[in-house]
Amino acid sequence: ASSLFSPTRTTRYLDDFMLDDNDPENPKNWNVDEVADWLYRIGYISASKFFREKKVDGKMLVQMNLPTLREIGVSTLSERITLLHSILSLK
Repeated sequence: ASSLFSPTRTTRYLDDFMLDDNDPENPKNWNVDEVADWLYRIGYISASKFFREKKVDGKMLVQMNLPTLREIGVSTLSERITLLHSILSLK
């Protein structure tokens, strides 16, 4: 049996917290404008425009990968890699 403070239980609690469907702070729940605003704030101004045009919301954002970033319009590989790292840090 796991104790209240075991690593497994703590990790499970944190995962449950991050995946809370009702939490407006959870990136998965962001609307198109919140995604675009976040991109703008972290310096991806042109990507912010592409994401808004493609109507990328939080559910789509957290599922991004290198090919989907290219499809959306993030042209250089280095930008896609850096942006993907920023997206993954949200999860």
